[in-house]
Amino acid sequence: MTGIKLGQYVYGDSLIHQLDPRTKIICCTLAVISVMASSNVYYLLFLLMLMIAAIISSHLNLKFILKSIYQIRSLLLVTLLLQAFLIPGQAVFTLGPINMTKEGLILGSINILRLIILFMGSLILLMTTTPMKLLTGIEYLLKPLEKLNIPVHNFTTILGISFRFLPTLFEEATLIRNAQKSRGAQFESPQLMNG
Repeated sequence: MTGIKLGQYVYGDSLIHQLDPRTKIICCTLAVISVMASSNVYYLLFLLMLMIAAIISSHLNLKFILKSIYQIRSLLLVTLLLQAFLIPGQAVFTLGPINMTKEGLILGSINILRLIILFMGSLILLMTTTPMKLLTGIEYLLKPLEKLNIPVHNFTTILGISFRFLPTLFEEATLIRNAQKSRGAQFESPQLMNG
């Protein structure tokens, strides 16, 4: 699994790899709907356990996926802080005129859990389905829209080009970042640009 890029297909012969792409797309869509519809922590934890079970049963590298989740820590932290400071309720911390509330922290934690489940679900879909099978599945599921004169084939072609070039774009961005680091650029520093 070394050298695997985020969202890249990983060859395997597990049951999840062999599932029809339409089944996986429908399951992912249902997961998204159920995650967004429920705010029950126990239900969300159950869905998280299902995602972890799917990762283990498909023989994907759990450590790689956890590392990928760690890479979006800034998004998760911003989500938590925005909810904590913007939702009114019982104050647990005061910063000038702004209060961090208990209700905001609870809602922020639930939303972080939702984001992690959605992220893991999308990784499972992308890493167990080849891009061509995924596009064929999407095109088949959207076929009824052709009756409304919507160019489904053109849409899936655009998606296919995106799937093809996004990993390359990420790889190029990493190469540029590493080249800049070797020249002394400090990306971790709060003062990125010195006048």
